[in-house]
Amino acid sequence: MTAQATILGIWFATPLLLAYLLCHIKKRQTPDFSQCVAVFMATLGAVVGVFFGIDTLKASSPCASVCEDQRVPMYLGALAIEFVSLWQLVQSFYRLLR
Repeated sequence: MTAQATILGIWFATPLLLAYLLCHIKKRQTPDFSQCVAVFMATLGAVVGVFFGIDTLKASSPCASVCEDQRVPMYLGALAIEFVSLWQLVQSFYRLLR
């Protein structure tokens, strides 16, 4: 799961990072590279959060290392990862586009 989610996250993050940089170039501004890292990591976190949530919901056997009493907190953690990642993406692009 981890390698597949990471590779897919990189495939999603690279075009978003390029779009972020192109918006800066179009506005003739110097890109803030700490924000570039934030966009890349937020996109990667969003993709990994989706995979983590799906894996948590699909794990049904006790040998999958997910106990029944841990399923809800783990799923809520995946939703928290999604919220924080998407919030960071919105904030990064909102600062750029206003």
